[in-house]
Amino acid sequence: MRHPQTADPGGTLRLSSTWSNLGCTPSYTQRRLVYALTSDAGRHEMPSDADVRKWLPGTWEMAESFELPQNLPPGTYRLEVGILDQAGVDPETQPLPPLGLRIAGRGEDGWYSLSEIEVAPAGP
Repeated sequence: MRHPQTADPGGTLRLSSTWSNLGCTPSYTQRRLVYALTSDAGRHEMPSDADVRKWLPGTWEMAESFELPQNLPPGTYRLEVGILDQAGVDPETQPLPPLGLRIAGRGEDGWYSLSEIEVAPAGP
């Protein structure tokens, strides 16, 4: 994962990542790759457009950009990632826990803490 160390409220956060599927079958169900900025002040989730059903064995690069909210409080945020299930509609089912990845940093909630980003105070 590569990203700037700082971000501005209302600005664009650019994330570059390298992903590898080391021989596992891809997900057959639609799951969503989601990044999150998490701090004591709250959580801002950033859903990716990636389709994890296409993640066949191999390695690839991804570059994505996310617009941050203008009112994002300043402070130090953990950059986290999760591959999430979606609740069913008919009949309604609860989502499955986030998909397990073979990387360090998995929290009790199933999200992976990757690094930190400092959100600067909003300008005048």
